[in-house]
Amino acid sequence: MKQRTTTKHIPNYQGQRWLQPKLPAQGESWLLGKHHSLAKETPKQAARIEVLGQLIEQAPWKWPKRPLYFICDLHADTDAFHASLVASGLIKKTGTRDKDYKLTKAARKGRILIGGDCFDKGPSVLRLLRSIHRLKKRGARVSVLAGNHDIRTMIGMRAVDGSNDPRIEHFFVRMGPKAIPLLKEIAEEYLKDSNRLRGIPRTRECRQRLFPSKKWFDEFPMRAEWMMPDPGIAKELHRLKEKVPQFTQGCEEIGLSLRTAYATTLKFQELFLHPKGEFTWFYRKLRLAHREGAFLFIHAGLNDRICRLITNHGIGYLNRQFCREAWSDPFAFYYGSLANTLRNQVQAGGYAVHALRSGSDAPQGYPRHRTRSPQPAAWPADYAAQGYDQL
Repeated sequence: MKQRTTTKHIPNYQGQRWLQPKLPAQGESWLLGKHHSLAKETPKQAARIEVLGQLIEQAPWKWPKRPLYFICDLHADTDAFHASLVASGLIKKTGTRDKDYKLTKAARKGRILIGGDCFDKGPSVLRLLRSIHRLKKRGARVSVLAGNHDIRTMIGMRAVDGSNDPRIEHFFVRMGPKAIPLLKEIAEEYLKDSNRLRGIPRTRECRQRLFPSKKWFDEFPMRAEWMMPDPGIAKELHRLKEKVPQFTQGCEEIGLSLRTAYATTLKFQELFLHPKGEFTWFYRKLRLAHREGAFLFIHAGLNDRICRLITNHGIGYLNRQFCREAWSDPFAFYYGSLANTLRNQVQAGGYAVHALRSGSDAPQGYPRHRTRSPQPAAWPADYAAQGYDQL
């Protein structure tokens, strides 16, 4: 098929001169046909077409009621986020500051869906989250999906509660060096005064709270054998042996002591997990999946088990399961089937396509949340339940 470039689908950028990233100057027509199709011919192609036809008969295709703008993997890059909003025709930039913009009609009519991974890699997580929150307060419909970096950070920061639970005590250092820029950012913004380490234990105790103990390498396999295959456990042990020295070296390179690192995790809990924290809204509003019409949006992919769960119970049920497990049993969640939707590489179980049925998403009388694992001191016992009530 002959390719054709066009500027027909390029929006009229408003305020482009205030942006640092360059925006696309040309567009290209979508390539159709067998030669360019992503769905290659396979022996199972006919069977797939037949199944899809049957599903469409049961649940007719539904187009979203409003335009939807999907932006994914921002990774703490606020400049890229603003550029994406301008490129999508959602805001008119009016100056260099983050708050210098106006919502367009498109932003007020549509929905902005952020597809996960707001954390890690980029220059400032806090700046990005403030920009997302500002967009919501100005009247835009904004929904945020969970990404593996977002959840890994939350679970890791909660793991330093001193409980020495072998199922979760490795989660902090498991974040690896990618978490160090966030620790540095929080320390530089909130831990400046001379009393910043008042009440913080000595270095030895901070190390014990941040890193898994020596006996963890013997206890974790016994606790995890019901959940993980032997090769997976061996890989996890090997990964932790590498990440402990990597994390220590990364902190030393930027002059971050272990006492300051521990103080920063407590500040993270205050900011993100306490009901009155500045960023409490982020994890409270986070969802695993979002449905618009017949379209399903998630961060990574689906395996057969999750597809069956959606087909039988709906998206609301899936999101409730996500909240319950992520908050109350991070071990079961992180190594279980639900977390496969966040990973680029899923565990056992292939991908599948299921039609999304209309009607109620969740069965009646679904049980309320019950806490099954220790929670950090900065996390009130009823906080998770408060979030579930809003689902």
